Amino acid sequence: MPYRICTHAEAGDIIGQLVELGRAAFAEYEGAPRLDPDMKRWFLSRPGCEPRRCLVALDGDSVVANVLVTVQSVQLGGDLLPCGIVDSVATHPAHQRKGLARELMTRAHDAMQDEGLDAALLYTNPAGHAYRFYEGLGYVTRARLVLVGGSRPTHARLEGTRRIRSEEEPAIRELINAEYAEHDGFAPIDEALWRWHRLERPTGMPAATYVVERDGRTVAVATFAEMEMLLSGRQRRLSIASDLAGPESLDLLCAAPTEHVALLLDERAPELQRCLDAGLQQQMGEAAMVLPFSDRAGAALERPPNIWYVMVESVVGA
Repeated sequence: MPYRICTHAEAGDIIGQLVELGRAAFAEYEGAPRLDPDMKRWFLSRPGCEPRRCLVALDGDSVVANVLVTVQSVQLGGDLLPCGIVDSVATHPAHQRKGLARELMTRAHDAMQDEGLDAALLYTNPAGHAYRFYEGLGYVTRARLVLVGGSRPTHARLEGTRRIRSEEEPAIRELINAEYAEHDGFAPIDEALWRWHRLERPTGMPAATYVVERDGRTVAVATFAEMEMLLSGRQRRLSIASDLAGPESLDLLCAAPTEHVALLLDERAPELQRCLDAGLQQQMGEAAMVLPFSDRAGAALERPPNIWYVMVESVVGA
């Protein structure tokens, strides 16, 4: 193979090249975010995503293929297991069909197992070539997902709707963690993950968390991340909703900071029909796939799957 495989730590400053690779590989990929150096630098600072875990293929000094690995504890089949979350698997079109993606994935899997991780997980379009590629590597589909989006609901804001205050963040984290504790695919939100996902974002992708307060008690919460995304062949600026908690949380969609809003759901989630009834439409599909490494992970995947919690950062980069 006339390429050199190395870690991000060994490759040095490759932010600009990773942006160009992503643009070349995902230029027409439905749901792809608009990439720039600030966004890529932020994404690579995700807790658990370390340069020693991420791999590239170099043609001379040029990055032509990439895979990111983030280590987090994730719920699978009722167990909280240390997993490697695989993102941004990309090969430059001029270097495809040379086995680069397979080589990077094989090395990444070997490194995950050496680190003692129980499984790898990733997201991909179930209608694309990549889905069949991952199946060939041994990944199994744990959940089918759908992105629903459209115009922000126009009903009046719920009484008591406001943005959270900084001193409330620990309590809001506890509320979200309790809401999704039984969901497959959920990585409990600690202080570092909260800070990265909400407070350390690039200026072009701000996030805001809203709550509904009644009688001094928080009864609903939702976070909105603004971004530009390719949908139906055009770039749109929209708000991606995530971490909705509480029985009235879907009503918080009317607080989205942009005209268009979207959220990702397991197609079995009861909230999906409510979103469709509110006028949102299905925009794209994704599959959550898992590759077990250990007997513990294998046993977890033999249990009936729970509703899947969607990591918006891994699906649409939000």
